[in-house]
Amino acid sequence: MPILWMAVLFMALLLAVPGCLFAYLAWEYHRSEYRAQTGVCYLALFFDKGRMGEYQVYRCLRRIPPPRRFLFNLYVPKENGETTEVDVVMVHPTGLYVFESKQYAGWIFGRETDRYWTQCLPAGRGSHKERFFNPILQNAGHVRWLRELLGEGAPPLRSFIVFSAHCVLKDVTLTGGAHTVLTRDRLPAAVREAAGRAGRCLSAEAVERIFRSLEPLTQVSEATKAAHVEAIHARLASGGPSRAVARETSPHPPADPFPEASCPRCGAPLALRVATKGAHAGERFWGCSAFPKCRFRKTIDP
Repeated sequence: MPILWMAVLFMALLLAVPGCLFAYLAWEYHRSEYRAQTGVCYLALFFDKGRMGEYQVYRCLRRIPPPRRFLFNLYVPKENGETTEVDVVMVHPTGLYVFESKQYAGWIFGRETDRYWTQCLPAGRGSHKERFFNPILQNAGHVRWLRELLGEGAPPLRSFIVFSAHCVLKDVTLTGGAHTVLTRDRLPAAVREAAGRAGRCLSAEAVERIFRSLEPLTQVSEATKAAHVEAIHARLASGGPSRAVARETSPHPPADPFPEASCPRCGAPLALRVATKGAHAGERFWGCSAFPKCRFRKTIDP
């Protein structure tokens, strides 16, 4: 009998430790600026890969002392009437820091000027490769429309592409100097270094004023969010194999039919894939990079 009770006690401890950790992380989250602004409960965050990446970016930066303010999931208007969604923005006395969060694992390959980058994942004794839209080009669009929105006299905007600490930036080549690509564990030091080089250009009052002017973009209506998703679907539907091939072979490729590929279900990036099995072998489609957790796919019409 004592052995049975010891086994029960041991199992109870095994369950209690992760339970206590989960409770602490939930308590910490519900006191955060991310929770206050987004209204997302911790359980929903826990199962949402995209939002968890944004929150982790915030956790890395929250110890930067005020005056600084954070904005999450900004729906910034574009000139064609659509919107572009920005993951995280930090308004700081040294300028605006624009973060694109990527929750990827494996090895990452890509050049600043490439249209697509490659993610390489282990698969049995070999590896499996996925292509995804160049996040530098994606965040360059975010920076552009934010600058347009802020107008003349806008403070400096700095672009950071933040990958999960679970991936390795195996061969990422930067040439322009306008973007920083790094894993999340290196983010606090990199932002502090950039801020130290930049010097102050905004007063505490200006930081608050810019924050208040952009904050409504984080609280948009469900109709605006639905329109954003609908625009994504429209770009998906406009793509075709011939255009995809042209992008890879032409020295002057046409505009990408899906420049901001995010899964409408979970928010993870979409990857251009080719079916290798079954009746649809050889067909191209957009698939969620969070597969198999998310099985969203959109066939590219021939």
